[in-house]
Amino acid sequence: MEFELPGAVAALIDALERVGYPAYAVGGCVRDWLMGRPPHDYDICTAATPEQMRAALPGIRLLPTGEAHGTLTALVDGASYELTAFRVDGAYADHRRPDAVRYVSDLRQDLARRDFTINAVAYHPSRGLVDPFGGREDVARRLVRCVGDPAERFREDALRVLRALRFAAACDFDVEPATAAAALAARHTLAWVARERIFGELTRLLCAPAPHRGLLGFAPALAAAAPGLASLAESGGGWALAARRVCAAPDSAAERWAALLWDLPDAAPDLLRGLRCDNATRERVEALLAARDLPLTPERAVLLRALRRLGPEAAHQLAALRRADRAARGCAAAGDDRIPAALAALLEENPCYRVAHLAVGGADLLALGLRGPEVGRALAGLLDAVIEGRVENRREALLAHVSGGSGA
Repeated sequence: MEFELPGAVAALIDALERVGYPAYAVGGCVRDWLMGRPPHDYDICTAATPEQMRAALPGIRLLPTGEAHGTLTALVDGASYELTAFRVDGAYADHRRPDAVRYVSDLRQDLARRDFTINAVAYHPSRGLVDPFGGREDVARRLVRCVGDPAERFREDALRVLRALRFAAACDFDVEPATAAAALAARHTLAWVARERIFGELTRLLCAPAPHRGLLGFAPALAAAAPGLASLAESGGGWALAARRVCAAPDSAAERWAALLWDLPDAAPDLLRGLRCDNATRERVEALLAARDLPLTPERAVLLRALRRLGPEAAHQLAALRRADRAARGCAAAGDDRIPAALAALLEENPCYRVAHLAVGGADLLALGLRGPEVGRALAGLLDAVIEGRVENRREALLAHVSGGSGA
């Protein structure tokens, strides 16, 4: 089976090899090829040092994105490709990055420093697959397994604990037992990892196709990564329920985080702030959790009230989360399946569910003699009346409603 590399990748490999530096596609792109799925990005490893890469690629723009650790990023036709020198790593004093690296000429030495066998694979257009640690076999067995001693791999870089779980979730693989045991044993080292990196890995895990692979059995590690999860993680049934809910929820970041934290609405804001969650995601998760108990049925007035509080996107998300929660509990409610279609049909009508949608505004009410807070109260009352079907959203009807005293 031949791996057809993109032209730019093949050209970079060829340019390096023409001046004497072996080069290979490496890591995730090769893993994806072995799994039979299209790669999303391409990395190259080479015997060239960064200085030698620059000499070998004079017409290519190279960015020093990780030069201290042997990595430059090549920009070709609007795409980026990481080029990393074959290297072996020194000591990891901070449980994250090696204190120093040493360049080597042997590809196998470079692959030996990598995290998991499914990533310690390389490919060359003429020499084929290089797989010294059984990555192809682990793909076939659907396993995430450390290269070498798993305890040592996690001791070097604590983030690998979460990467193991994320790869399991992304690939729908099991974590090999020795690797799983070592990941759990190393969970305390996650204290060394930046909160932003933890949030990123957890989000990718939650949004993966098979999040249960990284959640079930790993509650202690995830609670170490995000201490706000501890109470949920220590509740076996609650954690399993949360995992089922996550799997049943749509795969946006806000919905998957809301599904995980569904039973922790009060803890969610501090937990997400502690992980340096971006404001947009945090605010959406908080809004969805605050609306957990909001009535939501296919009836028009009920949906309009949900739209008034949440807006269209969040209302759809809340409906999906309600279905996910009930599916996780095995207790789907009558009408659940009709809500998305009813909501979509209602939105097609461009309905009135906000004050801004009313056919009258503040100036109209001022002209009627209302002043100050009376205007706001009257507009809110008009919106209630429209949502409940007591008055049509027409200027004349609305003004008559206010003039009659029932909306002020």
